[in-house]
Amino acid sequence: IATGGLKTAYLVDAASYAISLICLWQLRPVPPSDELESPSMEAVIEGLHAKMAKAKAAILAEPKGLDVATVTELRRKCREAKVEYRIVKNTLAIRAAKGTSLEALAEKFTGPTALIMSYDDVVVPAKLVSEFAKDRENFSIRTAVVEGKVIDAKGILALAKLPGLPELRSRLAGMINQ
Repeated sequence: IATGGLKTAYLVDAASYAISLICLWQLRPVPPSDELESPSMEAVIEGLHAKMAKAKAAILAEPKGLDVATVTELRRKCREAKVEYRIVKNTLAIRAAKGTSLEALAEKFTGPTALIMSYDDVVVPAKLVSEFAKDRENFSIRTAVVEGKVIDAKGILALAKLPGLPELRSRLAGMINQ
């Protein structure tokens, strides 16, 4: 009889434990049905949209397996050249691109995506990215939008061979002084 009472006590404790778990499960916070309902995500989209709208050149690249030191080096070079480099979440980038020249690249936002944007010179980001990708197999250039026109990876490499805005200015100044 003593062992039967002990079994009953354990069953009652197990049942009350199960009921309390069910109650806790029902009281859990329910995540929003759409991840973009949060105000912080909307702010990220609006900020990215504003940057995409004013960018003269935007290059999409695919960074795979780059170590921290390599990415830090690329970010430093971009900062020095006044070019923005950021890894973007594809769903947010697609929403942010609506109504901008980058909307044409919506289907290219797949997999790991790096977005390189320039607001002044269109040649500088092409030079940076092509130079960086030259020696690395795990960094590939996908496509770009340059002043509203979509160009492929070969077009970016061709653009990188052109002189940049500062070089053109110095050449013009040299011609005027002659």
